[in-house]
Amino acid sequence: MPTLQKAGPDRKEGERLLLESQELDLTTTGRKTGRPRTVELWFVYEDGVVWLMTGKDRNGPTSHWARNLQANPEASLKIGRTLFRAKATKVDDMEARLPVLMDAYRAKYGETTVHQFYDGSPRMPIALRITWPRVK
Repeated sequence: MPTLQKAGPDRKEGERLLLESQELDLTTTGRKTGRPRTVELWFVYEDGVVWLMTGKDRNGPTSHWARNLQANPEASLKIGRTLFRAKATKVDDMEARLPVLMDAYRAKYGETTVHQFYDGSPRMPIALRITWPRVK
């Protein structure tokens, strides 16, 4: 039976995996239950940050996973058997960041796919900073 790689791959291998992978499993802590909640998501990776997209309304994010991150910013990301630790961070100038992020999603997943799943409803970016292991 395969075993889960210990948390925190080295940065070079971790970044390669984050750049090449199409999906990840995000695990958050449920804001009401306190139990782990996992969802599979598309993402883009840039300079130590995993960028996710969620819907938004006048009250903020519409997805449960994003609301969970607001309540507890600590999270784990899993790609295959590799586990990353991450923390949700504030997105400065969200309105300016959104078109840049949408372009990155189009480059990764294709215009048609992004149009089908992301266009036509308000969106907000979520930033998760990877916690890389300390080099001794």
